[in-house]
Amino acid sequence: MSEFNQTIKLLRTIVWGPHLVILLLGVVVASSFLFGYSSLIAVPYYGEIAFSYLFGVRIKKPYRWAFCGLVFLGAILEVEVTWSIGDIFNGMMALTNLIGLIGLSGLAIHLVRNYFLRLNSF
Repeated sequence: MSEFNQTIKLLRTIVWGPHLVILLLGVVVASSFLFGYSSLIAVPYYGEIAFSYLFGVRIKKPYRWAFCGLVFLGAILEVEVTWSIGDIFNGMMALTNLIGLIGLSGLAIHLVRNYFLRLNSF
């Protein structure tokens, strides 16, 4: 029976092997495309909301033009330059998040302590 099972497994691999690879490759390509497209929609939206909160509603149009310009530049510049610009913007985002975390750390500690005090009082 074991030899029969091995033969069935071998036949299954021979029959489904190439088709499964093509199917999985299609899934990876479609997933990558959808991730990139959804990021291209979501990132500028959240950036626009953040800039509107910080600088008012009048910043929306210049932000959109700047974002479209940067997308165009990313398409025509060399890959290394595009990644370097992206790394710079990610670093700037991380820096502002770090400043916010440090600024709110005292409040977070206070809220956590109050939570545990209330939890232990029950």
